[in-house]
Amino acid sequence: MKFLNIKFTNGEVYQIGLRHIAEIRAKYYADKDGFDNEEYLKVWKYEFAIIMENDSEAMNWAKDNMDWKDVERYAKKINNKGGINYEEEWRNSKTEIVDEK
Repeated sequence: MKFLNIKFTNGEVYQIGLRHIAEIRAKYYADKDGFDNEEYLKVWKYEFAIIMENDSEAMNWAKDNMDWKDVERYAKKINNKGGINYEEEWRNSKTEIVDEK
């Protein structure tokens, strides 16, 4: 399983399952481009695979098309520092894709 790690300026690190980001993207494009159930599923699977297979695309999609509020419920705190505005820092935080250990 892959994760997106997000490091905020206060040193806090959160981890989000890449699957959640892929699902959000897949739903976005399937809602936009899937005209019937068969087409919806085809678009959903295609977009999901793009994120799961391309780390760079996953990071870009998350930063450019999502807000912290979109992923906060899926985020697992790796360490505890506190005291920042996550919504403001989300797009400029340091990110990386990591495999489950």
